[in-house]
Amino acid sequence: MRICFFQVVLVMLIACLCNAQGKRSYLRYHDSVRVIENDFFEEGDTSKKILERYRRLFETYDFVYLQDCYTAMQIAIFLGDEKHFMKFMEKATKNGLTRSNLNGFQYILKSDIYKKNEKAIGFMITEHRPHYLSRINKELLVQFVKIYAEDQAQKNCLTGESTADCMRRYNSAYQVELEKVMKLIAKYGMPSDKLIGVDQKDILQELAIHNADLAHYYQKFKGFYNIAPSQYELDNRAVASTLMIPLMWHGNCSYLGLKPFLDRELEKGNIHPRDIAIIKDEDYRSVNLCESRDSVYYNIGDEQLLQLSRQKINLNRANGFICSFEADSVKTVYQDRYKMVLRYGFLGKR
Repeated sequence: MRICFFQVVLVMLIACLCNAQGKRSYLRYHDSVRVIENDFFEEGDTSKKILERYRRLFETYDFVYLQDCYTAMQIAIFLGDEKHFMKFMEKATKNGLTRSNLNGFQYILKSDIYKKNEKAIGFMITEHRPHYLSRINKELLVQFVKIYAEDQAQKNCLTGESTADCMRRYNSAYQVELEKVMKLIAKYGMPSDKLIGVDQKDILQELAIHNADLAHYYQKFKGFYNIAPSQYELDNRAVASTLMIPLMWHGNCSYLGLKPFLDRELEKGNIHPRDIAIIKDEDYRSVNLCESRDSVYYNIGDEQLLQLSRQKINLNRANGFICSFEADSVKTVYQDRYKMVLRYGFLGKR
């Protein structure tokens, strides 16, 4: 009986530990990534301690952002560290890496480290795919794809519709769609990488869900709205979920509507801090349209346009779990010089 009791206690302890990891705050995760990126790109710390910090961080969380795995893998190749590269590759395959999105990273594919381990990596992708798919909230994914597809159609004019009538109709339709989004967020959480996975053209087919992808909706709407096929295509190379940002950009001051959810969703890991910054930056530029605005500005994705001092921007970024303006600038140098890919997500703004 004593053995059985201790076995029960052990099972309960394991369950508690797993539950605790599931509820672990992602604020520390994002701040750790911010500091590591600042140290490597801005401060020039090229010691292998950078890789150890990534390793420890990735071991702490089940879900991590795929883009962080890709950044860590490229740094490991740059520093010639095969052991850490394979650790990061394993984590990436558990968080959405496929052969399709890997094809966008020639710096990795052309490296000797990758070529040496290509067969093992193929096994990793196959072995860990079920784990990744099991985390996707299918109901949220299906409903949000539908909302996104409808919004992409409705923002365009109907055949024969005047521009004025088109705008009036869309402004009304957008509010309806936005309410649907808010209800989904309240029920499930933010539809982004953690809950609906990274962009993948055929994800719904892989999940055995038919007549619900963007290609289906394009065929459904193309005879009524002036839409283009490109509006209903996803780029697997984004290695991030990009559906939320366009929807938010289509409405003025969208940040104000999302504000009640953002802190909670950020802590849960359901939204990336740079996505919040993209939305806030757009609303900051629309100050004359907003009755009330958040004065925080991050200057994401446009190093040539400074609306605040670098000191103020970097303070905002640090408080928002985003690397410094200077670190982002050095990423561009690494991309140009070494042909790395260090820009992810919507329009490469992550």
